[in-house]
Amino acid sequence: DYKSILIYMRNDPFCFDQPSKRVLIKILNNLIMSPSPRNYKNLLEAVDGLHSRGFTYDFHYEDSCLHCDKISEKFAADDLMITEYYRFEGMSDPEDSSVIYALESKQGYKGIIIDAYGAYSNEHISAFLSNVKVKD
Repeated sequence: DYKSILIYMRNDPFCFDQPSKRVLIKILNNLIMSPSPRNYKNLLEAVDGLHSRGFTYDFHYEDSCLHCDKISEKFAADDLMITEYYRFEGMSDPEDSSVIYALESKQGYKGIIIDAYGAYSNEHISAFLSNVKVKD
């Protein structure tokens, strides 16, 4: 099962070199994420839909944490849970891909972070999110 493999990879420092390990963990995280509960047509529709459903905070990555300027809070990976995610590809350019993550903190703050998907993704955001628990 994917979750067992993921736990093993996170805990065994010798199973892969670090760059390969990060990529494999990201792939496994995507495989075990629950299906997206909505069918949004584009990124803007997903942002609007998530905001209307209470994911009103916008997170950004800085100094190994996710920050929310609106509430002047910062969150470590173990403070958050990924509850939903949606991937989009650009209509004219398949490399124009993005993913939006819906996150919820232990304190109840619900918000989003957007990253490029694939070759243009931010390696720091990807590495951070690979350590965030995914809702079952």
